[in-house]
Amino acid sequence: MVTTLHRHVVQETVRPFWVALVVYTVVCLAQLIARLADLMMEGQLTLMVPAAMMLVTALPAAFMLAVPMAMSMAILTGCGQLAANGEILALRAAGHSPVCAFRPLLALSALASILSVAGAHWTVPRCNLRSTDQALVIQFRMLSDIPPGRPFEFTAESGSNAMIYYDSRDEATGEMVNVVLRSRPRAQTGRTTQAGNGEVFSDTVITAARGRIVADLEERMIHIVLTSGTLHLRDRLNWGATRFETLTRGVHPLFSRTQTGVFRKTAREMTTPELWPLAWNPPRGKVPMKWSTVREIEATADFDMQLNYSYRLELLLRLSLPFASLAMALVSFPLALRTRPVGNAAGFALSLLLIAVYYGLTKIAAALTLNGLSAGPPAFGAANLLLAGIGLYWLAKLSRE
Repeated sequence: MVTTLHRHVVQETVRPFWVALVVYTVVCLAQLIARLADLMMEGQLTLMVPAAMMLVTALPAAFMLAVPMAMSMAILTGCGQLAANGEILALRAAGHSPVCAFRPLLALSALASILSVAGAHWTVPRCNLRSTDQALVIQFRMLSDIPPGRPFEFTAESGSNAMIYYDSRDEATGEMVNVVLRSRPRAQTGRTTQAGNGEVFSDTVITAARGRIVADLEERMIHIVLTSGTLHLRDRLNWGATRFETLTRGVHPLFSRTQTGVFRKTAREMTTPELWPLAWNPPRGKVPMKWSTVREIEATADFDMQLNYSYRLELLLRLSLPFASLAMALVSFPLALRTRPVGNAAGFALSLLLIAVYYGLTKIAAALTLNGLSAGPPAFGAANLLLAGIGLYWLAKLSRE
């Protein structure tokens, strides 16, 4: 009977688990999905492969958050339905404790926690790094396929702000027609351009009849090849112009993560051995996220003198979040027997309540950690211990009834 009961309980929870897993995973990936939708709307089909790879590599991190929530909803919905149908009462009448119906779910939640530990320390960091690599590929390909009729601004490695514009593309060759390339040093650097006659200029404008852009992904470099044009140099008082037949400019785009010439990993992209020493001896300076722009980095320059506790935060998350599935399961089963939610809507509402409590406590612990407070690390265990403690207390009461 017990084996039949276990099979029946698992069958009741399988369907709501998969429904909740899909819903919560889509919610976790909503921002990335919106970016991919923008690429499709713009017709940039060449970006679909790296964009799809970004989506695939983002799935493990999304599952880390979605699985505990899906487990909670599945138990609340499935076991709540069993209690509402009187099956738990029949189990008691047969001389069995309601807790025995929870054993297969407890085993599955423990298995999910074990897999989450492995994912948090090995799979997710590698996938996050791979996702960042695909983001860089997308940015390079966007630079190599700039749409016509719209100025495109970027910041070069030399510190200059550049803008490129062209009227249209030749349908036969794909080359840009009537190209304008403008480069101006940043005002705060005081950089200038010196012509051959010794005159100093502060602005460069290049006009060309034709041009093309080629992205060199291995060198992380953009080649701008212009033909039949003029190079204009000017300052407030002087102009200089030079005709050319072919001009090639190599540009290292100043992406926020590579502006020092060496790619810098964020905490999410580091393996646990790389993360450990930085977690307890935090360095100074903030590492930008993969979608950060140069202007955003310049606006947050004050952070360069502050201790960066994001490494400690990431390590604590890897140590605590994998056990959320077990904690959610322990509290969800007795809650389902007491409230008896019927239908996916009721189970979804109760699971949202548990999620709000759990991740609310996690947010508080994260804030304490990011501010360097000693209460941060102990606070990370509070969410799991609180829910698991309440669940174990209720389960003990159910076993005695």
